[in-house]
Amino acid sequence: MPVDAAEGGLLAATAEDAADATRLCAWFETGALVRPDHAAPNFLDLVRAIAHLAGARPPGAAEAGAKRLAALIGPADHYVFILVDGLGAGFLDFLPPDAFLRVNQVESLLAVFPSTTAVALTSLATAAWPATHGIYGWWVRFPEINATGTVLPYVERFSEQPLEALGLKPEQAFPLPSIVPAFTHAPLAILPDSLAAGVYSRYATGDTARHGYKDIREAVRAARERVAKAREPTYTYLYLPQLDSMCHSRGIDPARAGKLLATIDRELAELRARLPASARLVLSADHGLVSVPPERQFALGTPDPLLGCLRNEPVGDLAVPCFHVKPGAHARFARMFRERFGATHVLLPIVEVQRLGLLGPEPLAPVTRARIGDFVALSEKPALLYHAPDMMHPDIIPAAHSGLTKDEMLIPLCLA
Repeated sequence: MPVDAAEGGLLAATAEDAADATRLCAWFETGALVRPDHAAPNFLDLVRAIAHLAGARPPGAAEAGAKRLAALIGPADHYVFILVDGLGAGFLDFLPPDAFLRVNQVESLLAVFPSTTAVALTSLATAAWPATHGIYGWWVRFPEINATGTVLPYVERFSEQPLEALGLKPEQAFPLPSIVPAFTHAPLAILPDSLAAGVYSRYATGDTARHGYKDIREAVRAARERVAKAREPTYTYLYLPQLDSMCHSRGIDPARAGKLLATIDRELAELRARLPASARLVLSADHGLVSVPPERQFALGTPDPLLGCLRNEPVGDLAVPCFHVKPGAHARFARMFRERFGATHVLLPIVEVQRLGLLGPEPLAPVTRARIGDFVALSEKPALLYHAPDMMHPDIIPAAHSGLTKDEMLIPLCLA
C-alpha cells in the first residue's frame, strides 16, 4: 500500500488496485471517460501560451502545445482573457450557429484533472500541473494545521474559520507563486465583488491590480474601459462564474443555460466590436458540467465503518473523493469500499494515480503527496459521494464536475 513519501516513496499496488486501474483504462478505451493526455491541446498549454505572450517565461512555454497556441493567438498590445466557469464545449450547442462564441471557437481543449475550479485556477495562477502545485480539489487537507480547507474561500471546511486564523499562511497553502507579477503586459483581474479582495484572489493574481463587479454587463464594461484608457500593453483577466453557479443549484437546463449564455455571448460580441484592432480576446473555461441523478448520489453517515478507517473526512471533491487511511487500515478500507461502491467506482491508490499521469505528466510533488492521502475514487458515470456533515441529504446537487467524462473535460477555445 502507499506510504508517505518521506518514508520511502510509493509502494506497489495490490492485485485489486491493479484490477481497478485496468478497469479505469477500459473506460478510457471505450470513450466512457476521457484520459488526461498531456500531449493533446489542453488548458495548461493555453495558460502557458497566454503568459508567454504577456511577457512572462512560465515553465513549459517552449513545449509544442503551448507554442502552437501562442502562434494561434498571436502577438497583441492588449490581451483580454475571459474564463467562463463551467462552460464545457458542449454548452455552446445551446447557442444558435451564428452566435459570437460559436463562430469564434477554434478548437476544444482538455481541462486539467480533477476538472474543478480550485484546481484549474491554481494552474492558471502558476502555469503548473496539479501534480506540482498541490491543489487537488475543492477541499484540501493541510497537514501543517491538521485540518481541511475549502480552498477558494480560504476557510476551514466545517467551522468556516479563516485558515490564516488557524495558522496557515497563503504561502504555505500555495507553495508555487503566481506568475502574474512577471507579466510585462500590465495585469488586471476583473472578479465578482465577493471574490476580488479574498485571500485566494490576492494569491492567484500575485497581489496585482483587481477590480470588483456586480453583474456581467458591469464586468464587460470594466474590461472595455480598461483597454480604452491604457497607455501601455495590458493583460485583462475576466472571471465569469454565473453559469457554474446556476447549474449547480438548478441543474443543466438548455433553455435556462442558453438564455444566460446568450447574454454572455451578446456582451462579449459588443466588447470585441469596441476593442481596438491591437487587442486579442481569448475565451475558455476551467471545466464543464454533468447532470448527476439522485440514485448516483451516495452518503457516508456518522458513524460509518468506512469513515472509521480514515484519519479524517474524505477530501477532494464529491465526484473525486480522496481518502487518508489510518495506519494498518488500508486493506480493510479498500475491501469495504469495493464491496459497497465497486459497482459504480474504482478505487486507485496514489501509486496508480501517479503512474497513469492523472494529475499531470510529472511525479507528484512532495507537497501534493503529503496532502492527497492514500486513495482516490473515480466513477464511470457521474456519481457523487457525500460526507454527511457536508450535506443534509444526498440529492441536492443536480449538476457537478471534477470527473473525467467528456462533458466535464472538454472546454472551448474561442479567439476574436
